[in-house]
Amino acid sequence: MVVDETLGATFILFCALMSPPTTLLQAPSQPGRIAISSTPAGANITIDGQRMSQLTDATFVASQGTHNISVMGGPGNLNCLEKKFQVNSGQATIAHCSDKGWE
Repeated sequence: MVVDETLGATFILFCALMSPPTTLLQAPSQPGRIAISSTPAGANITIDGQRMSQLTDATFVASQGTHNISVMGGPGNLNCLEKKFQVNSGQATIAHCSDKGWE
């Protein structure tokens, strides 16, 4: 059997272009960040039901997706009830609490 080398090379190139390496398709997304501040600073932070050891102002690395954040107490006796914040891969999300609530 004789195979045209040009046709064979074209077929291999076609297959390579139509089937990119799976490692590129399965690369994990980068985490994002949540910067949580308050006026005045020094309030308690809760993210997804877990109280953080850091007080405002603080920045956290977070997975991509929606996270529930609340900020309470501190010198201003703040009361920013739980609110959903969207975190995108490789980006920073800013959450600011004041005596007027979330800003």
